[in-house]
Amino acid sequence: MFTGDIGKDTERKIMGTYPDLQADVLKVGHHGSKNSSHSQFIEQLNPQFALISAGRKNRYGHPHEEVLDVLNENQVIIWRTDQNGAVIYKYKRNTGTFFPYMP
Repeated sequence: MFTGDIGKDTERKIMGTYPDLQADVLKVGHHGSKNSSHSQFIEQLNPQFALISAGRKNRYGHPHEEVLDVLNENQVIIWRTDQNGAVIYKYKRNTGTFFPYMP
């Protein structure tokens, strides 16, 4: 699920509209800001992986510690561009895996 820059209010609307929605992979909203990835949203989606696009040492401090805590509490594997560089998913013969790519 690619969430773009949605915040908690939009997450609540999505949860209300699609109460059975789940996702294996979540692109965390708004670079992992404090206003994204509410705990109930993460619990409902139940993602196995979370992708966070954030620049290294960005001035906003993204991703926010609270968002990382919510993901960790829900045992979500986190891939961050500020730490892992580009994140690549390779799919072949009904299986796939994530790996970092640092040029």
